[in-house]
Amino acid sequence: MFEKISRPLLISILGFILLGVIYVGNTYSPSSYGIVLEQLKVKNKGLVFGEPRAIRSDEWAVVTPLTQATVNNDFKRYNESSFYKEDLRINYGLPIKDWGMAFKPTMWGYLFLDPAYAYSLHWYLIFVIFILGYTLLFEKFEVSYTNSFLLSFGLYFTGFTQFWWNEKGPIFAFFPWIIIILTSAKMKTWIKLLLLYWISTSWLITNFYPPIFISLGFVGAVLIVALDSSWLKIKKLIPLIIVIILTAGTTIFYLKDYILHTVTTIYPGQRNFSGGSVPLKEYLSQIFPYISFNRKYDSFSQNICEVGTVGMYFSLLFFFHIEYTKNSITKVFTNRIFRILFVGLLLMTSWMLLPIPGSIGKVFLWNNVQPERMEYAEGLLFILIIVVISNLTNLKINVARAFMFIITIIISWLIFKIWTIHDIRNDFIDLYIIPIYLFFLLIYYLKDKKIDSFNLKRVLLLSSVATGFLVLFPFNPIQKATSIFHIEKTKEIIKLNNMRDSNNGVLAVKGFAGATLNGLGYKSVSHVTAVPSLKFWREKYSNLSENEFQSIFNRYSHITFIDETSPRVINPDNVGVPFKDFTTVKELIYNETKNKYVALSINNNSSYSNKLENFAVSLKIKKIGILIGNNADVSDGILYLKVCNARKCYSGQKSISESFDNDFFEISFKDFIEVKQGETLTYTYTVRNATTVPVAFWISANNKPVIKLIYQ
Repeated sequence: MFEKISRPLLISILGFILLGVIYVGNTYSPSSYGIVLEQLKVKNKGLVFGEPRAIRSDEWAVVTPLTQATVNNDFKRYNESSFYKEDLRINYGLPIKDWGMAFKPTMWGYLFLDPAYAYSLHWYLIFVIFILGYTLLFEKFEVSYTNSFLLSFGLYFTGFTQFWWNEKGPIFAFFPWIIIILTSAKMKTWIKLLLLYWISTSWLITNFYPPIFISLGFVGAVLIVALDSSWLKIKKLIPLIIVIILTAGTTIFYLKDYILHTVTTIYPGQRNFSGGSVPLKEYLSQIFPYISFNRKYDSFSQNICEVGTVGMYFSLLFFFHIEYTKNSITKVFTNRIFRILFVGLLLMTSWMLLPIPGSIGKVFLWNNVQPERMEYAEGLLFILIIVVISNLTNLKINVARAFMFIITIIISWLIFKIWTIHDIRNDFIDLYIIPIYLFFLLIYYLKDKKIDSFNLKRVLLLSSVATGFLVLFPFNPIQKATSIFHIEKTKEIIKLNNMRDSNNGVLAVKGFAGATLNGLGYKSVSHVTAVPSLKFWREKYSNLSENEFQSIFNRYSHITFIDETSPRVINPDNVGVPFKDFTTVKELIYNETKNKYVALSINNNSSYSNKLENFAVSLKIKKIGILIGNNADVSDGILYLKVCNARKCYSGQKSISESFDNDFFEISFKDFIEVKQGETLTYTYTVRNATTVPVAFWISANNKPVIKLIYQ
C-alpha cells in the first residue's frame, strides 16, 4: 500500500469518499441512543433504519452520553456538569481537546465540525479503516484484492464484530494497520517505527480495553513472526522494543490517573481470570455462525453480545470443497506460516476451552483476558489459517460435495436449534446459506459453463459474506446524530428540569440508565463513574465499615437509585444507593388505590373543590399535584389552584399545556403552605381559557382525586 496505490484500492477509496459524503452528510451513526430518545418522548428520533438495541447499553448509556458530556463541557478534561466532577480521561476515548487528541484521528472532526457531524464522521472512519485495514492485511497472505475485500466484509459481518461494534469498533479497526506497517516491503525502518508508534498509541488510547488488545497483541506477534521474521534480529528488535515501550509509556502517561485508580478497584482492577470458560457450542459457532441466537437476536444462554464469535460460513464451505490429496496436505503441514499460526491458534484455543490456571496465563498476560473476550483475536487467527490453507490447496466442486455441505447445514440446524430450542419460526437463519450458496454456484456456472478453483473460492466467499450481511446487518441501527446532539425540548425534559430545580440543582430521578442524564446536561446522581469517587462516598456513608465501604464503592460503577436504606452492590458494575439520601423533596400521596380510577372532566370556567383532612404531622408544602388526564396532550387552558388552611389562603397557576397525560400535574406556590398536625386543607381547582377537550381529574374509589403533596 505504502509503495503504490493499486487501481482497485484507489477505486475503493473513491467509493468510500462518495459513501462518506452521504453517510456523514446525513449524520448517520450506528448508535442505539434511540432508547433514550424514546424515553424522552422525542418526536423526531432520527431513526433511519433498524431498531435501537437495549443490550448495547455500553454505547447508548455510557460512551455516547459521556461524549455528549464532553461536548457540553467545551471538550475539557474534567466533567464540570457532573455531580461527581470526574476526570474524562478514561478507558473510553472521548474527544477531549488536549494533547491526546493527536492519537484520536477519527475524532479530529470535533475540532472543526458540529458535534453531530463529528460523531458521524468518527464512526464512519472506524468503518472505513476496518474494511481497508483488513483488506490490506489479507493481501499480505497472497489473497487477491477482491477476495481480500470480501474477507474484510465477511469479518465485519460476524457476531462478535457487530454485537460489540458501536463501542469496541476502534480496537478492531486500528489493529491491522500495525501489521501492515511492520510488514511493508519497501518502507524504511525508521518510518515504520514512527508510524507504528502513532498508530499503536492511537489503538490503545481510542479505546483502552485490555482483554481485547492483549489478545490481539498476541495475534500481532504471531503474524509478525510469520510474515517478517527479520524483526527478530537484534538490529531491528531493539528499536521495535523501544517503540513498544514508548507506546505503552505514552498511553500510561495519558491515562495514568485512570490506571492508578483502576488497578486498586475490586472491579475491574482485581479481576484475575483462568481459562476454559467458553462453552463448546459457542466455540463451534465459529464454524456454524448462528447456532447461539435467532433472527431476532435472542440468545439461548447469555446475552447476545456474550455469545458473538468471529463466525463465517467460509471456513465450513472451504472444508467441504478442498481437494484432500496427499500432496496438498503435505504442503499445508510443512508450510512455515501455517505452522506458526497453528501453534498460536492452539494456544489460544487451549485458553478458551481448557481450565488453565491464571498463573500460567500470566506468561502472555492472559490472566487479564476472560476467555470469551479472546474470541475476536482467536477468530481472526482462525480465518487467517483458512486463508493460508486455501493458498496451498485447490478447491473442487461436484454434486456430492455440495450435497454433503447442505446436509451438514441441515443436520447442525436440527441439532442446535430445532431439537434443543423448539422455535422453528425464528430459527431459519442457519439455513440462509443454502439458497445463497446455490445461487452463486449457478451464476458462475452460467457465466463460464464451469467453475474452476479460482472462481469457486470467489463463490464461497460471496456466499459467506452475503449470508453474514443478511443475518447481521440489521443488528445495529442507522441513527441520525443530529437527534443525539440537538435534542428537542420535550415535556419529559421540562419535567426533568422541574425536578432538578426543586432539588437545589441536583437531579435525583429513577429510571434513566448509566450516564444518560449527565449527557443531557444534568448534574445527576445516577451516573457512570469509571473511577470511583471514594472521597465523596466515604463522607456520605461514614457509618460503613472500611471493608464494607470498599466492597461496595471501590469499583467501576453505574450509580443506580434503590428504595432501600443502605447502599449495596447490584451487579459487579452497578452500585445501588438509597434514593432518599439524595433528594430534599419529600412526597405524600392521598387517595391512591390499586383499583381503576374514574375520569372527571373539568370544563372551561368550571371548578372543583375538596379537602385534605386531619394531617398526621405538620408540613411545609411547596407544591401540590393532582393526577390528571389531558387526552394525549390535547387539553389546554390554565389550571388555577387555591388552597386554604385555618389562617391563610394560597394561590398558584400553571398552563395545562405543560402537563403530562396520566401523571401528576404539579402547581407550586410562592410561599410554603404551613399545615399543622390535625389541621384540614381546603382546595379549589378552576379551569380558564380552555379551547379543546376538557382536562380530567382521576377520581379514586372514595370519590376523591389523587393528590400529591411535595414538602420539605
